Amino acid sequence: MNPARHQQRARRLAATVAGVLVAALGWAVPTATAHAAPTIAARPAAHLGATAQSLLGDRTIGFYYDNASKQLIVTVTDDAAAAQVHALGAVPVKVPYHASELAAVTTQLALKARIPGTAWRIDPRTGQVLVTADSTVTGAKLASLTSVVKELGDKARLKITASTLRPLIAGGDAIWGQGLRCSLGFNVHDSSGNPAILTAGHCGVATNDWWADSGNNEHIATTAQADFPGTDYSYATYDQGVDAPSAVNTGQQISQAGDATVGEQVTRSGSTSGVHRDRPQCHRELPGRQRQRPDRHRRVRRARR
Repeated sequence: MNPARHQQRARRLAATVAGVLVAALGWAVPTATAHAAPTIAARPAAHLGATAQSLLGDRTIGFYYDNASKQLIVTVTDDAAAAQVHALGAVPVKVPYHASELAAVTTQLALKARIPGTAWRIDPRTGQVLVTADSTVTGAKLASLTSVVKELGDKARLKITASTLRPLIAGGDAIWGQGLRCSLGFNVHDSSGNPAILTAGHCGVATNDWWADSGNNEHIATTAQADFPGTDYSYATYDQGVDAPSAVNTGQQISQAGDATVGEQVTRSGSTSGVHRDRPQCHRELPGRQRQRPDRHRRVRRARR
């Protein structure tokens, strides 16, 4: 046998087998690209991802930022969507299910698997709904949950975590990003009624994803907007099903936003600094502004009881 011809046949066979394996897997497969997508910083990536999600609609289940390659990864269900993602400057990754199909899975879980110690979300990294159960879910409850997830086929997968999932998260609680810890400022709602987090901008510019635990097991929100330096705020939208009451972790309920008069007693709560009570003396003075004496009518922001 001609050795060169034998090697060519072997290479063709290997390529055919690889193609069959990729087709069999069918999800989380980067599409071929003639030119590598450009690198991008985490904060612009969040804005670009939101643009892509709005453009693609049901043909994407979300996006995520790859810290290693410094690229934005956007899930897609077809070649036309992949071309649109390429045009935006991001990396398309094929997934087998539309957003509406996985949303239907979360609806089924809400009906059949409302078990304390569990949580679920659509995971763009795997193209599935990730169902998490903590260490308190055992025995018959775990068996029931396992059965429900099995019925959903490859649209869902079950993960067991040693940590304990919290039933709710409030202002002052610790939240974890990609390699950082921050304090949740306030739970809020946007004009459409969707729940979200307001917190520090110097945290939001450094992470796209937020978790309720240091092990990054309980994903709760995705940064939608952040600004720092200059102002210092960020806004992150909650995952579906996260219980986020309008309250501070001291038990204080928040009914509205308002201004605290200088000299009025106010309370703040932080995950690192703890709870402190004091009386504001004046506004923060901005560089370049004329220095003014504080008076009893000058006000700073506070949350009304």
